[in-house]
Amino acid sequence: MSPAPDASESARRRHRDRGTLLAGFADEVWVRCRRCDAPGCVRVSWKPYAWHGSFHCARCDLALDLANRDWVGPIVFLGHRACGHCGHRWLAPRVEESAFPHARRTHVDMHCPACRKLSAVPVKAHPLFPADHAIDPHFGHPLRLVEATRLGVVWAYNARHLVELRAYISALLRERRGSTNRSLISRLPRWIKLAKNRETVLKALDRLAAQLD
Repeated sequence: MSPAPDASESARRRHRDRGTLLAGFADEVWVRCRRCDAPGCVRVSWKPYAWHGSFHCARCDLALDLANRDWVGPIVFLGHRACGHCGHRWLAPRVEESAFPHARRTHVDMHCPACRKLSAVPVKAHPLFPADHAIDPHFGHPLRLVEATRLGVVWAYNARHLVELRAYISALLRERRGSTNRSLISRLPRWIKLAKNRETVLKALDRLAAQLD
């Protein structure tokens, strides 16, 4: 029979979710420049009630500022209006754009499902986040710390984020503070939380940690 773990070992294998939000790690985001793919870092600060900061690529000189609402990630054009011919149906186009630089659209032509005539619908661009949210939340750059697995994508904003994920995944005892469902840990995909996937996720985290050097 193997010896029981001592108190210090048990403490190391315990994780307490203290309710820290994902945004609590978003003040420093390790990225790859959307224009030239060079490694970089987005550093911002939270000043009520918004993020403030900028990004400058040392290789291609791409300059972005949150004050200008600069966004280089995927976008979606959305709009709505009644058919300009029969007024019978509301037209609501949705056009996703992943290329960079972005296309400039002010209107999208759409056929009315009732009268089949074409109308120009005014649209506005909005940031579009991928399903796994593996993207810089401030400007839309690709993240640098991203690792694909057979189960899904594991990613982190920075070293602190990576350490927190590893502490949770490796823990044999996971405790949760309160009933909030907004914390980083509570919002993780279910497949990451499952004990049967622990080894796969830890290996992915180890590969990400190797990039820190």
